[in-house]
Amino acid sequence: MLANFTLSVIQVLLKFPPEVLTNLATTIYLPLIARLANETSPKARTVVAATVKLLHKQLRPQQNDQLAGYSQQWLVNGASNGSSSDGQQQQLLRAAAAYALGLLAESEGPRFSKHFTSDFIGHITQLISNAAAEAEKAVSHQGLAAADAQNPTDNGGAQGASPTGGVPRWQEVYHVLLIVEKASQQQSLAASQLAWQQGSAVQQFWGVLVWQVLLHPHLWVRKAAGRLLGLALATPSICNGLLVSTPLAAAAAAANDSSSSSVSAGQLSLIVYRQLEADVVDEGLCTQAVKCLVTLAKLLAAAAAVAGKQHQQQAQQQNGVHATADADADADADGEQGALVNGLHASRDGSSSSDGDAGENEQADAGSKYDIMLEDINEQGEQQRKQH
Repeated sequence: MLANFTLSVIQVLLKFPPEVLTNLATTIYLPLIARLANETSPKARTVVAATVKLLHKQLRPQQNDQLAGYSQQWLVNGASNGSSSDGQQQQLLRAAAAYALGLLAESEGPRFSKHFTSDFIGHITQLISNAAAEAEKAVSHQGLAAADAQNPTDNGGAQGASPTGGVPRWQEVYHVLLIVEKASQQQSLAASQLAWQQGSAVQQFWGVLVWQVLLHPHLWVRKAAGRLLGLALATPSICNGLLVSTPLAAAAAAANDSSSSSVSAGQLSLIVYRQLEADVVDEGLCTQAVKCLVTLAKLLAAAAAVAGKQHQQQAQQQNGVHATADADADADADGEQGALVNGLHASRDGSSSSDGDAGENEQADAGSKYDIMLEDINEQGEQQRKQH
């Protein structure tokens, strides 16, 4: 009955002239967001979302900025320490605010990038990190099956959070990821505000996505995270910072900077592969996971080729050093042998000149002695060459 009443009221609102809706924007916006948070009917929630989106399209940019400010306040309220103790209503309001910001991103297109400040990215990163940690804790401590998170009757709206059943706070994470995904459909935003070079806030966002959200217990969250990972891998300004060459390099980066969010392609491939091993998967998740794995496989192959080339160059350099050392050793041995031979010949010539009056027999005996000494010197030179 309440759903039918909501639909009837909204249908009346949609018939108002644009100028009337503009004047009523601030008056009706909060009730519409509250309806998003509390509506249990998927059909009614879809109509409410369509109304919010239409309202954004008809408003002037300054009015949209004002409404976006409201939603941002509701979203970040308690984001730094949000937990199930906040109460279900507060969690639903944050999820609804994220839903509304996603609708604004669809309506405004490229202009929505102005709302992606470092402070805002820092707030939503903290929110999804806390919510994902709480979900993981609930699954591990309460023994919740992953299938408990999959509600086939819920079409992605904000309703459904329950601190006592299913995965807690998944709606907040899911709709925040949708904000980023919808805004990132504009390549300029993905390559600028979400680039790795933007600083620690953006880097921590991608780190939380990889290490906490890709393996979130809820299927829809994993799917949204997988799509964002695909965006990151396809955007050089993100991928070049997110990925490092090896796990050792990732560990070294973390050692030098405790807030480092980098990951190796091999580590990331394992995380994506684990998505496929979840208890509940669907075609969309599998397709996106395979796309990411193909991209990562290409990166791994390219890295292996570079590493192989570097190893080959190092081996050639080492072989060149050894060859030079051997040549120097041979030259030294030959030099020593030559010096001895020259000295021997000089000594022989001197003996011949000083003993000119000696007989032929004495000269023959001396020549034989010199020949024997030459053979000894040659043998010594050969032994030295072998030793080197």
